[in-house]
Amino acid sequence: MVSGWKDRIELFEKKEKREGAEKEWDEDIEGCYEEALEIVHPRKAYDGQVSDLWLAYARMYEDRGDKQKAIGVFERAIKVWYKTVGELARVWCEYAEMYIREEEYEKAEQVLVRAITPVARVGGISGGKDADNEKGGDIDRIDYKDESISPQKRVFKSITVWQMYLDLEESSGNYEKIKAAYERVIQLRVATPQVIVNYANFLIDNQYYEEAFRTYEKGIAVFGYPVAFELWNIYLRRFVERYKGSKVERTRDLFEQALVNCPVQFSKPIYIMYGGYEEEYGLIGNALKVYERACEYLVQHQRQLMENGNNKNLLSDMYRFYISKTSLLKGDIYTRPIYEQAIESVVDEYELLRFVLEFADLETKFGEIDRARALFAYGASNTHIGKIDEQASQNESGNEKTSGLSLWDKWSKFEIDYGNESTYKEMLRIKRTVQIKYSTDVSYLMSFQKQQHSSNQDSSSENQIKFVN
Repeated sequence: MVSGWKDRIELFEKKEKREGAEKEWDEDIEGCYEEALEIVHPRKAYDGQVSDLWLAYARMYEDRGDKQKAIGVFERAIKVWYKTVGELARVWCEYAEMYIREEEYEKAEQVLVRAITPVARVGGISGGKDADNEKGGDIDRIDYKDESISPQKRVFKSITVWQMYLDLEESSGNYEKIKAAYERVIQLRVATPQVIVNYANFLIDNQYYEEAFRTYEKGIAVFGYPVAFELWNIYLRRFVERYKGSKVERTRDLFEQALVNCPVQFSKPIYIMYGGYEEEYGLIGNALKVYERACEYLVQHQRQLMENGNNKNLLSDMYRFYISKTSLLKGDIYTRPIYEQAIESVVDEYELLRFVLEFADLETKFGEIDRARALFAYGASNTHIGKIDEQASQNESGNEKTSGLSLWDKWSKFEIDYGNESTYKEMLRIKRTVQIKYSTDVSYLMSFQKQQHSSNQDSSSENQIKFVN
């Protein structure tokens, strides 16, 4: 029905452009709008929004330079009981936009102030009955989504109107008005996360740091996770930028608060930021303890992480970060216990094998040949090599980082470089034992088929291998 009236009005407008006689056609177009707005029930329109007709009607007068008539249309339009409160919010915003186009910013502000001011009762609402039996009490507690209450009584909670009002006030530069507007939005509990961030940025730009930090805390309390994670990230970064190392205990307390009730999938970045702060402004020992706590926390929730494919590598990534930081800050020798914890804790066999091979390389570097050999044997006995090789092959096709050579290739090279005929034969014995253990597994058989040529070569030439030692 709405679209039909739009088409009819468009026909009159085309005839006016084609035949002239503007004044005569004005009356016809005006009559068409009036007839449409009288016939179309605002809450029963099914192929469009009645607010479209009201806005087009007002814009017609504005385009023709008759602003008073446009104002008259808007004043009528804001009293209509629309199907949704969003329609009314749109009318109020367009009303203000008209004044902004004319650079009459004070009048635009007055229009928006009317929209965001709660009303106990709105008289003369057309298109529906006002709700006389409203749920009483504080007007601020009105449910924005309660369609039994007229849109006029709910529009003061429209974030669309509030955002336009905030933008207008910020352009004016009046600190007190801007602050009061933001506080009101938060009080009404209609603020979006972006509003919280914008308000905090505004306060920081005006050097009201503590008020900005309280604003972040209000947003965190209102939204919770996952939104709280983004707010905590900004809050902690801003706080550290402001106070650096001058409020160490307070900063630590903030990090601890951020980690309370933090879902496991969001915890890693906060732990890393916390440790980074300790590295720069606190103690290196404290930083490493934070990274250790992060690993322990992720270990406790490892099963939960494994259920979500996107988070299954969080634990192994955190252990690698912890290892790299320990190596950098204290030396490689101190990474041994971390590797041992990782190997004991990590459930994913692919990641477990990577840690085993990395640890074996480290022990080889230290000249601990027996310890490195024991790690190769552990990896072979405690991981499903066939499935791991298959996964590594898939990762290579996807250009992902893999563990490099297979365990058997690395172990064979290791024995050639550091072992003897006896240790090499022991490696082959373990390899055959593992093959028999998983002989019914298709992926393992496929893995060994791919290595068949090299395996045969190993068996036929084991007496011809020239060992370094």
